[in-house]
Order: sequence, then C-alpha cells, then structure tokens
Amino acid sequence: MNKIKLGPLARLFPMPAVLVGGKNAGGGISFAAIAWAGIVNSEPPMLGVGIRKSRYTHSLITETGEFSVNVPSAQQAVETDFCGIVSGKEYDKAGVCGFTLFYGNLRYAPLISECPMNIECTVHKTIELPSHDLFIGRISEIHLDENLKGEGPGNTIDIEPLVFMGSRYATTHGDYGKPFSIGTKLKKG
Repeated sequence: MNKIKLGPLARLFPMPAVLVGGKNAGGGISFAAIAWAGIVNSEPPMLGVGIRKSRYTHSLITETGEFSVNVPSAQQAVETDFCGIVSGKEYDKAGVCGFTLFYGNLRYAPLISECPMNIECTVHKTIELPSHDLFIGRISEIHLDENLKGEGPGNTIDIEPLVFMGSRYATTHGDYGKPFSIGTKLKKG
C-alpha cells in the first residue's frame, strides 16, 4: 500500500473527545473540550490530559490540583464542541449547555450528569511542555450511568463515545470482539 508523508503532527486517531472540568475556590467553573486524553498508568490508575496553558480550565486545575474528565456521548457533540470554542472566562458553559452538575469525592472536580461516564482525578504530576501542560491525574473515582450494558464494571459497549478525528467528530459503532482474545486466532501452533 502506498503511503504519503504528513510530517510531524500531533495526530493519533481516534482521539477521545472529553470535557475536562475544573473549579476554583471562588466558585469559578469551566469545562474544556480536550482530545488529548488517555490512560497512562494502571497501579495506581492514572490518566493524562494535555491542556493549552491559556485555557481557563488550566488555571482552575493548577489552583486546586483537582479535575474531572467527563466522557460525552455522540449525542452531545454540539455541547462538546461549544465547550471547545468559547472561554469559560466569558461564558457559563454548564448553563448554556444545560449541564446538571454534581460532585463525588473531590471538592473541585465538577461532574456532568448528562455524560455517561465521569472520572474524578487529583493531580499527581504536571509536565510542562511548550504549548500545553500534561496533567497526570490519579483517578479517585469513576461514575458510570447505571443503565449502560457491560460484562462487568466499566466494560460498557453502549456509551457510544464521541471521538475527534482531526477534521470531524465520529463515533465508535459496533462490537468487534473481545480484547486480548480475538487475536489468538492468529497464533500458530
């Protein structure tokens, strides 16, 4: 298969579209639409989010050391995109989007009820990079809509997460088999 060279770009597809939330001691709340998020450690469970230093949510996380990662469904594409194109300094994003907020274990990690999955994190480490900071958060708790199907806790297939593909949003339709199992058919002998 022929390939074309794209050069060094910040691309790895698909990227999850998530809403990272923060709150400061004065009550300021904001959610940033982030596509640079992922699990970075298993014991203890940690995830990382790359956030541009100029974002209001960045300052909230820096101030309190806590944040939330809210996983929107594909049906929340409009609200997710809105949270990525306006500043929390100028808009009450939760109000405009009609989000119902709740809190779990952490005081400064606002969670969005309408998102099927919510993750509370405390900052374990911040790695300063040229354009973004990478917040590595220790997962304090995960909240999952009780009506989602799955073979066990957190094994859901019905979230239908929104993914960012660079020039468009997409979804992950379909079940293609069980991880750590379907590939065994390629083993020899």
